[in-house]
Amino acid sequence: MTSSRPVQGIATYILLNTTGLSHPARADRLELVSITGGVIKTLPVRYYPNTGTGSPLTGTIWNITEFVPPKEAFFLRVTGYDKDGFLFQRVSSVSFSSIVPDAPKVVMPPTTPGYYLQRGAISCQVDSLLPFTLRFTREGKSLGVDQLFRESANALWELAQVTLTDEGFYECIAISNAGTGHARTFLDVSGRTTP
Repeated sequence: MTSSRPVQGIATYILLNTTGLSHPARADRLELVSITGGVIKTLPVRYYPNTGTGSPLTGTIWNITEFVPPKEAFFLRVTGYDKDGFLFQRVSSVSFSSIVPDAPKVVMPPTTPGYYLQRGAISCQVDSLLPFTLRFTREGKSLGVDQLFRESANALWELAQVTLTDEGFYECIAISNAGTGHARTFLDVSGRTTP
């Protein structure tokens, strides 16, 4: 997921666009500056070569080393050298703050239809800013193996052939560093014959 705001506790990247800065001028470092003016962190600036030839951005995109954003709000300050070798600095006009992630939000329909002796599936939708582990359970017992997801996802627990014993409640549990979310659905089996 791409966002203009970093997520607290997750490594992030910055691409610095220096369009209008004439060669041999270059950006040298990027600093995260607190709202009181103190330097929180200094990061080197590395050239990020464009893959296409003749791109209007050739030579103007710089890659900032991966970093974990601070918990406090910060400004970005770029320091470099202009074409005549003089030091320059530019500071962002707005401060940035990290998004504090919540526990995963898990959604399942209240009832899931199942058809006797047909294939079936229990669906689960998870919204999360952080990587999470997903587990399906029935009556407190894990079904299959835990699955790891890097971001929001839809998952299925598949049933090869629905039988009467499959009817009941199923739970989907998502666990991240921000907490645990869960939801449940009732598998309602129909189409069976009664004696």
